[in-house]
Amino acid sequence: KAAEDAKFKAEQEVERRRQAESQMEAKQAAAIAEMQQAKQQQALSAKAAEDAKIKAEQEVERRRQAESQMEAKQAAAIAEMQQAKQQQALSAKAAEDAKIKAEQEVERRRQAESQMDSKQAAAIAEMQQA
Repeated sequence: KAAEDAKFKAEQEVERRRQAESQMEAKQAAAIAEMQQAKQQQALSAKAAEDAKIKAEQEVERRRQAESQMEAKQAAAIAEMQQAKQQQALSAKAAEDAKIKAEQEVERRRQAESQMDSKQAAAIAEMQQA
């Protein structure tokens, strides 16, 4: 009877240890699966971080190009304004020159007319004397 009890206890102990070992293996398998899942998540996070970094770099480049284009457009607009101001200054100078020439021409004609009047008056006086 004692041997049977010892045998039974030994079998129970073997079964308990087998179950404990089985639970430990299950826990290890779960821990390995969890680690693998964490690694996959980390890989996904690293990939997402890399993708985000690439997107950010592309956005920075896009904005840099847009800024560069805007600066080029501003420079062109400034150059165009300066050219327009120069053209306006030249036009104003040309208009002033034309006005002076016109005034000189008016004065020349007035003097010519005055001389013509003087000559006519002299010719009339000469005719009256004759």
